[in-house]
Formats: sequence, C-alpha cells, structure tokens
Amino acid sequence: MKNLVTLQIIEQLKDTSHPPIVLLDGAWGVGKTYLIENGIKPQIELDKACFGDFHYLSAYGMRSVTDFQDQVVSLYLSKQKECSDYIRKTEKDRTAITFSS
Repeated sequence: MKNLVTLQIIEQLKDTSHPPIVLLDGAWGVGKTYLIENGIKPQIELDKACFGDFHYLSAYGMRSVTDFQDQVVSLYLSKQKECSDYIRKTEKDRTAITFSS
C-alpha cells in the first residue's frame, strides 16, 4: 500500500537531519495501526539497508514521559539476545508457579 501519507512518512524517515521517529496521532479507529502494518512497515522491510530495524511502540495508556521512557527501554532490552533469553526463561518459570490458599 503506497499512498501519499505512506510515501511522506518514508521520506521523513530517510531524512538524516533528525532522528528516524514517527508519531501518528488521531482518534481511535482512524487507521493508525493499519497504516503502520500495511503501509509503513512493508516499505521499511523492503529496504533494511537504509532503515535498519523497525520498532513499533503504542503510547496508549501512557501517562507520562517516564512511562514512554520505560517502554523504550523495555523494547530495547527485549531486542537484546541475552536479555530476551532471560525474559523468556523468567516467563516460562513464572507460568510454572501456582498459588494455593
């Protein structure tokens, strides 16, 4: 899906004069996630040499800059192999814990 908005966003992401970050703002249901999943992400994945890794972060429910920073750090750490392995192991161990009263 290559519409004008997608092409404009891709061009902004290619501009090296600022960080490659996009904020989509709009009412619920207008198609922000659809645009990302069906427009922007496929274009980025076609040219990984230019764009590098693709990361998506929803600001839904965030109440502060600290919430945003926590999400960014969590996203970064989850992409690191050592941390990812630790998180997966922790999640597996957590599911084995049962509580009784």
